Amino acid sequence: MSKQKVIIIGAGLGGLVCAALLAKEGLDVTVVEKNQRVGGCLQSYRRDNAIFDTGMHIFGGMHEGGNIRRIFDYLGVTEMLNIQNLDFTSDIDIFVDKEKTTHTFALNRGQFVESVSRIFPEEKGNLQNYLKKMDEVMDQMDLFHLRTDKGLNSAGNVDFNLPANKFISKYIGDTRLAAMLGILNVLYAGEINVTPAFLHSSTSSIFLNGACRIVGGYETLADALTSVIKRYGGKIVVNSKIVKINTVNKEVVSVLTNSGDIIKGDTFILASPTNELESLLDNPGLLSNAYRSFISVKEDSISSFIVNFRLKNDKIEYSNRIGFYLKGYDKTWKDESGSDIERFMYMTPPVVNQGKFAETLNVVAPLKWSVVEQWDKSTKGTRSKEYYLFKDRLVELVIEKLSEVYPNLRAAVEYIDSATPLTIRDFTGVRHGAMCGLRKDCNDAIPFIPLRTKLPNLLLTGQSINMHGFCGVTLTAVQTCEEILGRDYLINKF
Repeated sequence: MSKQKVIIIGAGLGGLVCAALLAKEGLDVTVVEKNQRVGGCLQSYRRDNAIFDTGMHIFGGMHEGGNIRRIFDYLGVTEMLNIQNLDFTSDIDIFVDKEKTTHTFALNRGQFVESVSRIFPEEKGNLQNYLKKMDEVMDQMDLFHLRTDKGLNSAGNVDFNLPANKFISKYIGDTRLAAMLGILNVLYAGEINVTPAFLHSSTSSIFLNGACRIVGGYETLADALTSVIKRYGGKIVVNSKIVKINTVNKEVVSVLTNSGDIIKGDTFILASPTNELESLLDNPGLLSNAYRSFISVKEDSISSFIVNFRLKNDKIEYSNRIGFYLKGYDKTWKDESGSDIERFMYMTPPVVNQGKFAETLNVVAPLKWSVVEQWDKSTKGTRSKEYYLFKDRLVELVIEKLSEVYPNLRAAVEYIDSATPLTIRDFTGVRHGAMCGLRKDCNDAIPFIPLRTKLPNLLLTGQSINMHGFCGVTLTAVQTCEEILGRDYLINKF
């Protein structure tokens, strides 16, 4: 009997995890990627003899018994990665510029309440209740816990779809502490009165269970997944853009590439942005009007401004923590318009044989697409002088503010590379350079996009579907694969 042939469109994290899982289960898998390199936001690049990551900077679920660890152990990926845990006793710094004060505490579950209570002693009871309420939110999501799927019952939890900012303030009395706990929104593209509590809770839960980084760049994860795919007979075709999904009798039969190749299959997975579906179908009318409207009107999540610094030798000490800059406690949920940068994440990524001093320093600041939309039609190398002046101004803002944390920063910098939402869009192919795919909006009647489309053999995957980020994409890939392999098939194996 011939193997079921699965065609996966897109070789980002979601596409690669789907391909690795299905190939290991014996299916005939082909991944088609429009770029020259696989990985999407897992890609790393080298500038001035330094390695910089494109999108992924930190992840969780890789502790012993963790949800992502169990998946990667099953695939044999864990052993191929050089994973470094953050300092569990003090893994986060938050510098509040208004006070010129750095608050350091542990987000790790074992130390969280005690370490934060040392700064806010009157909030100890609230912190314990806050953890309990986050756990109750996440208990609604069987997939997060890799439990057999009983179906989502979010109606049973009043906090599940509450705006994240209101969820935090509901259980935390001190507005300063609420602002500090909300600063993780930089990681999940959080927006005030929009982003639901389940996204905040999932990201926070990941940190509470132990956050990690990959030494030597996140592209090593893309390489490891590629190795698994090929080991089990899967194929990856790069530099080949899908321009049409061909159908017959309401089922997909093949895809057409920009070079004219037709690739046939039995089952197809769209692992590229969901909003591309309608334009790719040869007959968009196969999608219901309601479905087409649903995916087309959804807005993208916000993007970011990224600054990567190559540091001179022995100038800035390496820190095994992540840091956040906050101009003031009222800026946690600030609408980033580009006129100023008032919150961002910063870190010193680890390198192989990491010593006392850092080689690079990375900054990620939320930034809306509308700020760069005036240069939308331009391409790399053809953009106007005004665009580069705009970038330089943002870089200067970052340096000015980060110098409050690292007073010798200017003297320590050897090389600077920066990226706007335009750069991210051009590099990853994601519309509007969105950090987390389509925006999750607590005001939507339907919080999730279904994995199944109206075409029975066309499935979706990626962070637009369930949760955002590294964990969300990986877990959604499992769910997509189970639509092919059978409900709870992989969960039981994990």
